[in-house]
Amino acid sequence: MKRILTSFIITLFTLSVWAQSPSKISYQAVVRNADGDLVTSTGVGLKISLLQGAADGPAVFEEQQDATTNENGLLAVEIGAVNDSTLVDWANGPYFSKVEIDIDDDGTYDITTVSEILSVPYAMYATQSENASALSEEIMELLNKHDIGTVSIISGDAELPQDVNTSLSMEAQTDFTANKYSWDFGDGTTIKDTTAAGVNHTYSKTGCFNVTLTASSDVLSSSVTELDFVQIGDTVIEDAEGNKYATITLGDQTWLGGDLKTLTAADGSAITLATDSASYYSLADTAAVAVWENYDPSTNNLIYNYHAAMIACPEGWHLPSMDEWEALKTYLTENGYTWDGSTDPDKEAKAVASRVGWRTGGSSVEGCVGYDVLTNNATGLSLGPNVVYYDGKFDWLTNRFAWYWTATPYSATNADIIFMYYAYSYIHTGLNKPFKFGYNIRCIKD
Repeated sequence: MKRILTSFIITLFTLSVWAQSPSKISYQAVVRNADGDLVTSTGVGLKISLLQGAADGPAVFEEQQDATTNENGLLAVEIGAVNDSTLVDWANGPYFSKVEIDIDDDGTYDITTVSEILSVPYAMYATQSENASALSEEIMELLNKHDIGTVSIISGDAELPQDVNTSLSMEAQTDFTANKYSWDFGDGTTIKDTTAAGVNHTYSKTGCFNVTLTASSDVLSSSVTELDFVQIGDTVIEDAEGNKYATITLGDQTWLGGDLKTLTAADGSAITLATDSASYYSLADTAAVAVWENYDPSTNNLIYNYHAAMIACPEGWHLPSMDEWEALKTYLTENGYTWDGSTDPDKEAKAVASRVGWRTGGSSVEGCVGYDVLTNNATGLSLGPNVVYYDGKFDWLTNRFAWYWTATPYSATNADIIFMYYAYSYIHTGLNKPFKFGYNIRCIKD
């Protein structure tokens, strides 16, 4: 299962106090992209909201700003510099800052973080010089690190697909001394302000779930969201090598919840492994799978030629035909899985597309796979982009495509495929490709 860190930000708040209310809030954040790399010396757009009462409460203040990160990925702005924040009734809190960051400055907000504004401790620090000095020292110590105030979620249980109604353990890990933790498990369940770093949670429905953790101390608050962190299936099955997959039932079809990653066919025979394009090409008439330079089994799946695809699914499962893919599309359309909730055709792709890995910057059309990826994957099938092999080479195709074999032959040398494109809202079913090409496999139950 693929995971990616999406909201990797530490927020530091300082209140400039005027009587009982702050006029501006000094906001600092270290910004990282989807790969966890610092976004340095880059202009970004920000949409800032102040939420009243809870992290999902109503917005009582909003503004947009532009800022530039420094060489360490740090950006600094003052909330209230554009619109008047003194109109906020600070006595009627608590309040949370919601900051959305547009890394590519293309109008699409790539990162969202919500953090509580700890106004009372900061007012105290601002009026007591000894405490202010201590606060300054702690902040400066953290700012001198590249990974300041970071928080992560540790869970061995979430590394593998799990059955529904299984209790999963998760633990917060920080590089600062946190004393309060809030969790959102992505299924409508939250835990607020617990003092324990470890929690247990049981998912009562199938799907892929984002998990958000906010860890706070008296002076710092940091949030992280892991997309598609937990995958829950009706059951969990194994392939011939013991790799585990959740099963997802949609209508009268049951699908594997992940792409196949075995080198052993269902009958126990070995599938030939190729490690470069030349050797893979030489195996065009043999059942073969491929890996490539920089292949990472934790984030990449194997790609198969058609001969291998036809024999690789676990016993009791098979490579889906084009008719079975079409039946999936029809089911999604007729059962409310379109991006706008209608029963119009060609709007189903977001419901099966993973939330991770897709290119997002150039997809500005609502309903496309790459537009607002947080709304993807309502089914939990997690179809996602990967390396492919075609025309004698491996190609990542810049995270724009997800390609899958079907079992339906088109000719003596070609078979039908399906694909999704980050700027399309539908599963495309109108292409065929040579048997020797390399694509992903998704299996369906007999």
